[in-house]
Amino acid sequence: MKKKKKKSKLKKRFELDASWMTFSIMRVLFMFIPAKTFPLIVRYLEVISRPFTRKHRKIALENLTLSLGKEKSKEQIEYIYRACLLEVAQSFCELISGMVYAFRNSSPLDHLKEKFVLEGEENLERALSQRKGVIGLCAHFGNFTLMGTGLTSRGYQYALIVRPADESRVESYFQKWRDRLGYDSIPAYPRSTAVRRSLGALCQNKILALFADQNKAKGGVFVDFFGRPAGTVVGPAVMALRTGAPVVPIFNVRQGVDKHKVIIGPPVEFEISGNQEKDIITVTAKITKVIEDFVRRYPTHWWWFHNRWKAKPKKKEEVETPESSTPFL
Repeated sequence: MKKKKKKSKLKKRFELDASWMTFSIMRVLFMFIPAKTFPLIVRYLEVISRPFTRKHRKIALENLTLSLGKEKSKEQIEYIYRACLLEVAQSFCELISGMVYAFRNSSPLDHLKEKFVLEGEENLERALSQRKGVIGLCAHFGNFTLMGTGLTSRGYQYALIVRPADESRVESYFQKWRDRLGYDSIPAYPRSTAVRRSLGALCQNKILALFADQNKAKGGVFVDFFGRPAGTVVGPAVMALRTGAPVVPIFNVRQGVDKHKVIIGPPVEFEISGNQEKDIITVTAKITKVIEDFVRRYPTHWWWFHNRWKAKPKKKEEVETPESSTPFL
C-alpha cells in the first residue's frame, strides 16, 4: 500500500493562502450578484468543472446504479447525478450570499426567515416539550448548512458540531457568521469537550444537529443502507440511549431559488433491549433507514459523490437491517 506523500510547509501555506484569497473574492462578487442569476451560474460551474470531477462522477454513478439501478434507467441516473451537482453548487451560492447579507445587516434573521417554511413543526414542539432536548437527525442533504437558519429565525435554539476549516481566517469568518445566525457551534475536537458540550446543549433543551450519513470505519458499526452494508457513525444512537432525548428527522428540501422547506418528521421509534451494544446497532440501523427513505424521496438532494460504502465489514460482522421505515414518508 502506497503511503501518501506529505505536503511541504510551503505548498500547504500557499494552498491555504489561495483558499482565503478565493473565498475573499467570492464574498465581494456576491455583494453584487442577485439570487435570480444563481441557476445560470451553477450550470456554468457544472460544465467547467467536469474535467475536475471525473473521480466523483465515477463514485456517484456507481453508488446510484447499485442503489437505484433496479428502479431507474441509465438516463435517469445520469440526470440525478447532474441535478445533485447543481444542487450543491446552488447551495454554495446561497451560502456565500447569505453570509454576505448576514454581515451587512443588523437583523439578518428577519430577512432570512422569509426563505424558509417549516413542515411538521408540531413534531418538534412535542419533542421539545419533554425537556430532554432534541437530537436532530440530519444528512448532507439539500442546503443543510443554511437549514438551521430556518429554525433559529423562529426562536428555536440550534446547536451543531463543526469541524474547523483548514484555513484559520476562513474558519474565523464562518464562526462569526454562525454566531450571527444564533447557532451554538460545538468544535468536534477535542472529542471529550464535544461530548460534554453536546450533553449540555440537550440539557438546555436545544436542538442538537447530528449528521449520520457519512462513511465511518473506525468506531462505527455496519448497517444496511440501500441494500449494502455501510460503516456508520454511532454518535446519534449513543447520545439518544444515554440521554433519552428524542431523535427527530430534520431535512431541508429546495422549493426554488433561495427558497427552502425544512421538513420535520415525528421522533424515530425504537425498542430498547438493555443490551447496550445491540441497542446501539439497532438504533443506528433505524435512523439510517430514515435517511434512506428520505433520499429515495428526494434523490437529487443527497451527496451521491461521497464514497459512502468505502468501509467494508469483516466477514463475521453482523449487519443490521430494520424491518420498517420512517412513518412520515
